[in-house]
Amino acid sequence: EVDFVSRGDSTLRGHYPLEPDTIIDTLADAGIGVDGVVIVPAFGDAGRVTIDSVHYAGSAATGFIKVGETEFARDATFGYASSDLRDWVSEKTAGRIPAEDVAAITLRELRTDPKEAVAVLTNLSDGQPVVVDAVEESDLRCLALALLEAESAGKRFVFRVGPPFVRAMVGQDVVDPLGADDVARISHGATTAGGLIVVGSHVGLTTRQLGRLRERRSPVEFEIDVPTILGEDADRHLARVIDDVSSALGDGNVVLRTSRTLVTGTDGDDSLRIARAVSDAVVKVVRTVLDRTPPRFVIAKGGITSSDVAARGLEIGRAIVRGPMLPGIVSLWEPIAGPARGIPYIVFAGNVGDDESLADVADKLSV
Repeated sequence: EVDFVSRGDSTLRGHYPLEPDTIIDTLADAGIGVDGVVIVPAFGDAGRVTIDSVHYAGSAATGFIKVGETEFARDATFGYASSDLRDWVSEKTAGRIPAEDVAAITLRELRTDPKEAVAVLTNLSDGQPVVVDAVEESDLRCLALALLEAESAGKRFVFRVGPPFVRAMVGQDVVDPLGADDVARISHGATTAGGLIVVGSHVGLTTRQLGRLRERRSPVEFEIDVPTILGEDADRHLARVIDDVSSALGDGNVVLRTSRTLVTGTDGDDSLRIARAVSDAVVKVVRTVLDRTPPRFVIAKGGITSSDVAARGLEIGRAIVRGPMLPGIVSLWEPIAGPARGIPYIVFAGNVGDDESLADVADKLSV
């Protein structure tokens, strides 16, 4: 049988409950019932942990705060107020699923009495959500064993999870970060001097990372001005940016960024419309630059940015994930088909790493 996984965001942004509901409805059309929706947003390597059903963000160095108190909770499109995942489910379903109907699996059950975790899972029915604690990789692997036992008893689940869940579920080893030599063996798609660093995320961490990149590597920067691309001069503005980026890549690394003042709409849907227009502009620049001056590498900073740059800007139809650039985070893809074949592509979410991480990754790629 096939498990269906809805890849969520470790800071709780994204299309929940729409994506799991769509999977459940599609399976129902095929006569397949779903007993539970397993919600596991934890991403320990990025500082996202769940304890007693409350989700936190931070690090051992800076401390942890409830995710509902972070800037991520104020997202213009996917914002929320709740940190307790049971309350979050109720909030995002507009009360369709009350918090008291959400099951929970705690760290105590995973670490000291896994049979209790199995019991929680086997008692789920009719697509009932269950939220799961996790702090470390071992917690996810204990959950994976409990899930396999429940599935062997005939239960079927849909998953809404953060990045490390699938690794634990399939028993994949945790691999060491790639080095400059590893990157060099992959790179064979371009002879251009510079790499392209695309920055779309507006979260504070990304802004700080961009600042440290400027201080350490002094890349040339070009800006896609959001108010301009929403107006009548969009085509002229983008043509100028394309010319500038293509020319500068011959001399070294280039940052292509959206203007740092976040433009939001009148409501979540309007903000999403603006975000799509911005993404379309970024994609147009990347796609045209790829044809003119294939960069040495491409880094895409931001979740939506990295997805759209991969699928539409670089037209990556198939790639091999070679490993992380930093411990547990920031994946390097090797495109093996399409116009970006052989150009290392780095997927760098807006909400991961520390202030030095973007510059650290650029250093490895620029040797």
